[in-house]
Amino acid sequence: MSAPSVANAVTEFSNILERLHGSLRDEFCKKVEEIISETAQDEAKEDKILRCIAEKIRQHPNVPVSAVVRTQMLLLFFKLTLDILLTVEDENTETVIHPSVGEFSDLDPSTVVSLDNFLYEDDDAIDDLCEQGLISRNYCLDCGSHKTAPLNFISHSASLLQLKFVFQHALPDLRGKTLVDVGSRLGVVLYGAYYYSSAKAIIGVEINQQLCSIQNDMIKEFQLDDRVQVLCADVCTKRSLLEKGDVIVLHNVFEFFAAEEVQIKIWKFLREVLRTKGMLLVTVPSLAESLQHLQTDIDLDSWVRQIPLDYTDFVLPNEEDRDQLERICLYEVIG
Repeated sequence: MSAPSVANAVTEFSNILERLHGSLRDEFCKKVEEIISETAQDEAKEDKILRCIAEKIRQHPNVPVSAVVRTQMLLLFFKLTLDILLTVEDENTETVIHPSVGEFSDLDPSTVVSLDNFLYEDDDAIDDLCEQGLISRNYCLDCGSHKTAPLNFISHSASLLQLKFVFQHALPDLRGKTLVDVGSRLGVVLYGAYYYSSAKAIIGVEINQQLCSIQNDMIKEFQLDDRVQVLCADVCTKRSLLEKGDVIVLHNVFEFFAAEEVQIKIWKFLREVLRTKGMLLVTVPSLAESLQHLQTDIDLDSWVRQIPLDYTDFVLPNEEDRDQLERICLYEVIG
């Protein structure tokens, strides 16, 4: 069962106040104020820890270029002032494949900048990179002229805002549940699940050894191993784990990291394995969008039921960020 809407919560609160009189109402209101204050402090603490993790990842000596900031025009040999060493990519470094089909296929790869939303949370961080000359917000339409157009920024990780929406608004209470993040990369969803939910087991599956090493370093440093685990493996070898999961997260998981034929193979595997009725799937983008250009023959109507999410009921510091939330989709497996 999803969390109540703000309107419903206000109605329930008003009903309680109406049933209380005199000093009892004053005492109740003071207690509510204390709870709100304590909750705000706890949330601020959780946000601060997650930002600390992001800082640690930015400074990690083995972060691959494509996991942090990647553009076709960016040279690989220099050291960022944020202490990220950009090294020549080896066999362990994450490979990003520009999509041949789908939403981003029509974009010129030279105008696409991969910038991790978890590591670079706001425009100030992007502005810092621009000021350092490491990236630009625009590209020249006619080389050497002032005719420019905005670059296309994409992220392969969930932002802090998206994490809070998923775990504090979209999903039900995960107490006693198992969450599996497919393609956990830097571990962003795992950290969010740890601090924003009560999930009993939080498991990431990541095929890239270098990224697994970074995740394990964060898990160890922040002592998350009581609930968080990372498996370095091809997701197609983890049938039993997926079958037992209560919540499966698929966040921008295949489009930029696998060739079309590989994506088709993985999606067919997931359709075969994720069949437990009541299992929840969190996806970005929607399943329909992910599958529409792939020849999978998957019938979504017989597989899942999309659960409507109220994106407008989530308080945002900046309304311009609401489009981040609207890409998040929640499904219940029906067969």
